[in-house]
Amino acid sequence: MSSAEPKPPTSSSPSSLGGVEVRQTAGRGRALFATRRFAAGARIAVEQAAVAVPTGGGAGNTSALASLRCARCLTSGAPSRCGRCRVARYCGAKCQRADWRQHGPGECALLAGVSPRTAPAPARAVVRLLALRRADDPSAFKAVTGLVAHREQFVGQRSADLEAFAQMAMLVRTHCGQDLLAGVEPKELLELFCRFAVNSMAVIDAAEGVDVGVCVLPTFAMMNHSCSPNCAIVFDGTSAILRALVDIEEGEQARAMLSHSGAASMLTQSYIEIADDVDKRRRELSSRYFFDCDCALCIAQSERRSMGRCVACNSGFVSGQAPDGPWRCSHCGDATSEAAAAAHQRVESLVRSTESPDVSDGDLHKAVANLSAALEAPTGALLAAQRRVLDRHLSAGAWTTALEVSDAAVASMRKLYPTLHPALSVQLYVSAKLAAVLAPDPPDASVEARFANAALALARSHGRDHPLAQEAATKCEEIRRSRALYSAQS
Repeated sequence: MSSAEPKPPTSSSPSSLGGVEVRQTAGRGRALFATRRFAAGARIAVEQAAVAVPTGGGAGNTSALASLRCARCLTSGAPSRCGRCRVARYCGAKCQRADWRQHGPGECALLAGVSPRTAPAPARAVVRLLALRRADDPSAFKAVTGLVAHREQFVGQRSADLEAFAQMAMLVRTHCGQDLLAGVEPKELLELFCRFAVNSMAVIDAAEGVDVGVCVLPTFAMMNHSCSPNCAIVFDGTSAILRALVDIEEGEQARAMLSHSGAASMLTQSYIEIADDVDKRRRELSSRYFFDCDCALCIAQSERRSMGRCVACNSGFVSGQAPDGPWRCSHCGDATSEAAAAAHQRVESLVRSTESPDVSDGDLHKAVANLSAALEAPTGALLAAQRRVLDRHLSAGAWTTALEVSDAAVASMRKLYPTLHPALSVQLYVSAKLAAVLAPDPPDASVEARFANAALALARSHGRDHPLAQEAATKCEEIRRSRALYSAQS
């Protein structure tokens, strides 16, 4: 790490983090603020996860896929197993030795005790947190227990989740030693599960674009949410890198936030998929994080709703003020509430057809095309459908169609995401690699341009030192040299 880069904050970091500080806000709890300017694409801070566990997809689940990743760094294809539990896997001896501090005191017994079943990711994470409590430096554990738990909200709004936490807590008490749980009251253990639920985040594999684990970042967990965030987190293993999506000026009002106290700019991230429609975002934020979002984007999108292509003329799009209008078709003019409902119902039907697990590859491709045609602008539902059909084509080795869908996903992301959003950069790289598969040898100038654009985007969204950005830059240089050599020999 160069001297120009900020030092990675740890769980015991002070409130000042090299241009970032923690402040108390009115009505929003603690938050992170910028105390100096950060240009778009700049690395703001780095935080190593206090705990991280592999998952097979969703942040709250484990599956056979999780067993293929290193229990410490989450690298895929980990060949070694823990000699005691025979469940936790490691990429090598170095990770295995380093992980014993968290794995040995309780997780090892938990995994062995429930085998051949898989231990839930929250149970593994909580046991690892309890191991940090017994460490020589318990600051990481104290930092996590200092985060909000929202137990009262769980009791009132998510009682089923609270019951699941209680069952996992019983699992921990059954299989883990008394030394690990000494002095931990049942209420404290249950609140640890609550804290994990509302403060954890998925670890995204940059190359694959999928969840590979779930972690707790005590410092970054204090960041407030916005559906139009000024920051994003990218992962390199279990290290989280906070990067600026836009220029962040010292002293400016935070983007998409109504107000805050103090002179520094509030740093915001999105807790959810920002491509989703406003109603879905608000429902998820309310149910998962217990607050109603009043960011500028939510307010703006609530004021105007696009319902879909008009079923009467099949040319214009119906839009207006939900839920009662007035409505207007861009081709017909004034539209009735029935026309708005019919347009919306057609879109919803097409969305459901793309979500069916039984639909064939060909029918899914057609359904996604029909959904795209029925929408005035890309939506989160369309992007999710494009990702599903892309996965189908990639699995089938249908490279030409896969490239078409990947490019369509890029077009959707350009409308739905900020320019420097990490997912957009990764999708640009996916398209470049697909174009290279289909290209002649050597690839033509268009393929070189794709890799150059992807490498530049990844350098800004992930950082030039990120492995994926370096991989893209290397591939771009290889193509450039190959083309230059071919030109010289012609």
